[in-house]
Amino acid sequence: MKTTLCSALCLTLIGTGALLAQPAYFTRIMDGDIANDAGNFWGCAWGDYDNDGNVDLFVSNTPTNRLYRNNGNGTFTRITTGKIVNDRVDPDAPVWGDYDNDGDLDLFVTSFQTPARDCFYRNEGDGTFTRITQGAWVNDSGSGVGAAWGDYDADGFLDLYVANTLALQRHFPLAPHAEVH
Repeated sequence: MKTTLCSALCLTLIGTGALLAQPAYFTRIMDGDIANDAGNFWGCAWGDYDNDGNVDLFVSNTPTNRLYRNNGNGTFTRITTGKIVNDRVDPDAPVWGDYDNDGDLDLFVTSFQTPARDCFYRNEGDGTFTRITQGAWVNDSGSGVGAAWGDYDADGFLDLYVANTLALQRHFPLAPHAEVH
């Protein structure tokens, strides 16, 4: 199944239009990687991973993910280096969150693959990401279909909830001393 990223973006933009108080008008973007890349896209998440004030876009794709840096002028640059875009996994739902409160958005991506191969990428703050491979939250037994960050216990640190099929749902409270390798 080949789809274009434009289809995913159009659905995202239409969905956000319902939240605006004023009518929203959109211009279809026809140029650049973000509009013309083809692939097997499963999910997407907006987040300012490089802290430049412009929201960037991560798209889960089989066999490799896509990360588009927002140039701030209506165009995006596709990032082609690093594990975050070159890991060969079966990704599903991405979600940005600053799990370690360092001011940089980190990325968790569920995997529908069995056994699960959920991915967590720690943002190093310099445009690169380190994949964390140890810990219950990246090695649970379910096939992930969604995830959400939230500080449910009000301790100042994000917690992670992973929605799985074929297994129990998983909640991973994280703390400043949480071990990630």
